[in-house]
Amino acid sequence: MTEQNLTIQKNKYDKTGECLQTGLGAEQLFDQIAESKSLEIKNAKRRENMQKHIDKYVTDDVGTWSVDIKARKKTRRSDDNAQDDWIWIEFQNVRGNTGWLYGEADYIAFETQDNFAIVKKDSLIEYVEGAVDMGKSVKYSGEAKYKTYRRAGRNDLLTMVELSEIKNNCEHSIWEK
Repeated sequence: MTEQNLTIQKNKYDKTGECLQTGLGAEQLFDQIAESKSLEIKNAKRRENMQKHIDKYVTDDVGTWSVDIKARKKTRRSDDNAQDDWIWIEFQNVRGNTGWLYGEADYIAFETQDNFAIVKKDSLIEYVEGAVDMGKSVKYSGEAKYKTYRRAGRNDLLTMVELSEIKNNCEHSIWEK
């Protein structure tokens, strides 16, 4: 993506373009690892990315599967660095539409410092719906662990769950960086 395109895609929710840049970096790393495993990678179309929450199609010996790639995230915007212990889960996106948890990707790939945890989305949904207290909404992001949270002035619905618990409770594989 060119610098000009990067500038065009900045919006009122990502004023600096940092989220976009971080996401693109995670996707490039994912591609490199997949190619090192002799897997075929195809980018999803823009509409598939935006509406279906699919970033890539991966073809292996068994068939083709879709994946939504999630870059490392901070727990709070004010944190200095991204972390690997807590994963932000999106039930509804910033426009109030279906969040990536309920998108059409077969797998969600969570980037960590050392690897990608590639989690079967259906098992992630089952775990998250059972683990999160959907009736308990909090006001601050730091309190969103296993509770729901909406950012001020936005229509999203989010929670945080521990990556270790996702790994313990969901079907997944690990791709080392």
